[in-house]
Amino acid sequence: MATAIKKVKKKLLYSDEFDRQYRFSAEIRWAHWIRALVIFVLIFTGFYLASPFITPAAVDEPIKFQNALFRFWHMVCGFILMAITTFRVYLYFFDARSRQYEWASMEDARHITSWIRQIKSYLYLDQFPKRGMYGPLQNASYLILMLIVIAEVVTGAILYSHVYHNGMGHFFGVIFGPLEYLMGGLANVRNIHYIFMWCIIIFIPIHIYMVFWYANRYPGSIDVIFSGNTFRPHDPEKD
Repeated sequence: MATAIKKVKKKLLYSDEFDRQYRFSAEIRWAHWIRALVIFVLIFTGFYLASPFITPAAVDEPIKFQNALFRFWHMVCGFILMAITTFRVYLYFFDARSRQYEWASMEDARHITSWIRQIKSYLYLDQFPKRGMYGPLQNASYLILMLIVIAEVVTGAILYSHVYHNGMGHFFGVIFGPLEYLMGGLANVRNIHYIFMWCIIIFIPIHIYMVFWYANRYPGSIDVIFSGNTFRPHDPEKD
């Protein structure tokens, strides 16, 4: 009985100390997890296509086609990434429910004091109450990541157009042909595609570390990518 009472008190105390706030729409959360999954598949298959590290036993009949299988999944995930990226851009600019708190984050990015306070927060010298979903440093890093993903999609589409010359391949060749020329040709496009892949690979562990660091610094923040809700310290003045 005493244990049950303690649990109830703890629950009430938790509810009194934190307010639940809805931040991420279901569309944003699904886009995040689908994009994360396809990026991991693209990295794995991309490394294989660059330097095959799994070779099946040789046979007389042409029945293995392992490289073709890896290429197939690389292209499928590439098109999924293209679709998700386009959808994510749409949500940011045109879906009022999804963009509300992301646009509010831009208010912090406009003020130098917000940048300073967030840096001090990372150094445990200050607290940083965000207006929206991201602080200015998060805003900048996610914007750069989005540009890198877009560049990765575009360079991938150019590479695709040199293997498949009809349908979407022809379309990509016409649309992105001038960009290929500006990049210095197909070899440079491949190098840029490879470099941007490494930018994403470097970003991933930093992102995961900062997610858990921030959740430790501000309890309740990691829930947002799963449920759409985050938890902030309760403000008695709003009662």
